[in-house]
Parts: sequence; C-alpha cells; structure tokens
Amino acid sequence: MALGTDLPELFVSLNAGIDRLNGLETSGFAVGNIIGSSVAQAILILGLIIIISKSLKIPKHVSSRDIVMLVIATGLVLLLSQDGILSQTEGWALILVYVAYLLSILREENSHGHKKRKKLNLWWSITSIIAGFFALAYSADTTLHNSLLLAEHLGISQTIVGIVIVGIGTSLPELATSLVALKNSSAELAVGNVIGSTVFDLLFALGIGASFAGFNIDRDLFFDLFTLLVGMVLVYIVAKQKPINRYSGYALLTFFGLYLILAIS
Repeated sequence: MALGTDLPELFVSLNAGIDRLNGLETSGFAVGNIIGSSVAQAILILGLIIIISKSLKIPKHVSSRDIVMLVIATGLVLLLSQDGILSQTEGWALILVYVAYLLSILREENSHGHKKRKKLNLWWSITSIIAGFFALAYSADTTLHNSLLLAEHLGISQTIVGIVIVGIGTSLPELATSLVALKNSSAELAVGNVIGSTVFDLLFALGIGASFAGFNIDRDLFFDLFTLLVGMVLVYIVAKQKPINRYSGYALLTFFGLYLILAIS
C-alpha cells in the first residue's frame, strides 16, 4: 500500500532528476518535496491518526523495525548531504539500502506463511497500471514546471515551494488512505502505511532522482534535514508508548506547525 500511495513523490523526483540531467536546476525543488512529504506523513498525518484513534497501540514490528529504519534513513540522508551534494553514487546507495530493507520485510512476512490472494483480472490490471503510469508521468512533469514558474514569479526559493506546496500536496494520498483505514477501525494499518511511505520517500524516491545527475544540497536545507531527523526521533519516542495517548498526537501537530512557521519565515 505504501508504494502505491507514494507514486506521486516518486514521479516528481524522477522528473526532477531527468530535468537536472538535461541542464535544468531542480535540486531545491526535488529535495524540498521529499522533506515536505516526509514531515507531512510521519508527523502531521501520524499525529492526526493518534488523535482520531484516541488510544493507539503500534505493533511491535512497526516500532522496532520500521520506525527505527525511518530514523536511520533520515540520518543517512543528512550524513550524505554534508558535503553539499547528494551524488549519483549516493543516490544508488540509498536505493540499495531501501531494497535491502524491503527484502528483509518480505523474508519476515514469508516466514509467517502466505496469505491467500484474490484472483485478479490480468488484462484489466495491466491496462490500469499503464494508464496510471502515463497519467502520473504527465501530472508530475506539469507539477514540476509549474512549481518552478511559481517560485520564480513569487521570488521565493524552489525549496519553499517543494516543502510547503508540493511536498504536503503529494502526501494527500497517504492522508486519504489513513482516513479510510481509521474508518474501518484499522489504525495499525494506517500507521504502517504512513511509516512505510516515509521510508520509501527518503530512500527510494530521493535515490532515484539523485541517480541521474545528483542533487545540490543548499545550506538552508541542512536546517530542514536536521529538523526532520529530530522529528523522526520524536516519532520513535512516541511509538514506544503503550498505548499512545492523544496528547502525543497534539505534540506532533505542534512540532509540525512550528517547523512550518520556521520553514516559511
């Protein structure tokens, strides 16, 4: 589910990487989009899930495996960005880390036995995937170029547009999925989707974009990356509560609000 809801971030990063390869500077927008999306998913949406569910228990495998991986992924991106460049090689390194993480999950799931799968209409599935692929590719390209024009017109940085407008906007599928899961009394599923989506963004989506021509990391982005790391550590601390009360959700929303104010100012 996390992979499906994260396709907008993936395609935006992919388009940004291709455009940078062709000489158009998109680094601030691309990295800002990933940061904004990650903050919105792991802090804003998780905070809302906690508040709505009132008393939430996060499964042990999510708190001990996935959220730990979330903190590691954020720290890794911050570490690799210290020289002001996220190179092609480092982009591939992020991808490989995600693949290793994904394989470990699949191995663990297989060890618990296979679940019976519903039969699918093969041709309908293939047609839907192809149609969705082209629709996302077109919308991501349009979003990228219109956002760059907006930044130029308003005289603001690509990073601000990427974080505040596009980053939060591309997180709407996760919000919708989480609300549906909560409606069906599946709060744990909602949490797993949000955490999985954020790990995907930080490692795979960002790595794919950087694998084309790398991304320049502006000095201003270090504040955002460091704040993101602090936020993920806060998420880890919150996840250790059994159960998680609503005040923790309000704390996450407060953190998100303060970050947004500082990012814009």
